[in-house]
Amino acid sequence: MHMDNKQKIEELVNKFNSGEISSKEYQELLSWYNSFDDTSVLISVMEENSTEALKSKIFNRIKDKTYPKIKSKQTIFEKRKSTLVRLRWVACTAIAATVLLNIGFWLFTKQAKQNLYLATPQQIEQLIPAGGNKAKLILSNGKEIDLDQNEGEIIIGDNITYSSGELITTEQNNQIITLEVPKGGKYQVTLPDGSQVWLNSGSKLTYPSSFAPGQSRIVKLQGEAYFKVNKLLTQAGERIPFIVRSDRQNIKVLGTEFNISDYQEFTYSHTTLVEGKVSVGASMLLPSEQYIIQGGKSAIRHVNPSSYYAWKEGKFDFDDKPLSTILDEISLWYDIKVVYENKIPQVELSGQAYRQNNFNLILRLLEVAKVEYKLDLTKRELIIK
Repeated sequence: MHMDNKQKIEELVNKFNSGEISSKEYQELLSWYNSFDDTSVLISVMEENSTEALKSKIFNRIKDKTYPKIKSKQTIFEKRKSTLVRLRWVACTAIAATVLLNIGFWLFTKQAKQNLYLATPQQIEQLIPAGGNKAKLILSNGKEIDLDQNEGEIIIGDNITYSSGELITTEQNNQIITLEVPKGGKYQVTLPDGSQVWLNSGSKLTYPSSFAPGQSRIVKLQGEAYFKVNKLLTQAGERIPFIVRSDRQNIKVLGTEFNISDYQEFTYSHTTLVEGKVSVGASMLLPSEQYIIQGGKSAIRHVNPSSYYAWKEGKFDFDDKPLSTILDEISLWYDIKVVYENKIPQVELSGQAYRQNNFNLILRLLEVAKVEYKLDLTKRELIIK
């Protein structure tokens, strides 16, 4: 879509504001918005009346965020009050009334130092891509099998296959298998009992190639996973438990759907029940309840479960989450480290974003939320001031 098709863009913006935009139309709007090169900075003419004021604002913005080495150490950033930012602002702040002022600056001059680097959106997208289907299998004998990125799901049966039916390996023989998903990856597995597990970025699931008949099914998790457990009965008609063990939690399941997040690098872990019943330690969870451990203390709270398994649906969900948790999710998916120079900004975000979007959308979201940041592509660090 071209910028000059203003009528179409205005229609999409109006639908976005009214909440009537379809998924396809939303992607069309984001695609149009993401198509601009940030070497030409887009500012709504409704925000400024003076061309000189616009030039000054744009130059300072670019200098602060992409030229950190020439910033004065004496600079003091104004403390930001807690700001509620609706996701619609990400698109609509910059395309208000679909009238945009496109001002380009040549920032490299003959006097510019070589170590001052201006990253374009294309470079950011190339160096910090969105995640995808990435994983490897580790067998008991130490053999590692890199899984096909064009697939996305494996099935554990008499052999190990992709969901398409393609054979991966015949090496089963009652062994312990680990499915390892790196940061910037995701993958799905159907276990020998028919239970389905979706693994999030930076996670490991360890399980047997077959479960002993009539006995508890035990798996181990590091990181985050969504479980859809298949109900199994003994010959006496009793349910066979399914047990998930993580570093800080021990979850017993009788047949249900739930999400577990327990990353070693984070100070918190939680289990969120979608349907059915699970016990976490001595506590029993009901649907829409979450068992959370933070700072060595545990609690049960009522949450919107979909916010915590949105990653499984290919989305980020920002509702009712602190900025630090949102940035944790972002750091895993884009495989980038988040560093805080000072206290974590007290900013509340609301809404959703599709995880296939390139990292430039995340930067725009931070800008709209008035969160000061620097991006170090060499170290793959997003530095929050």
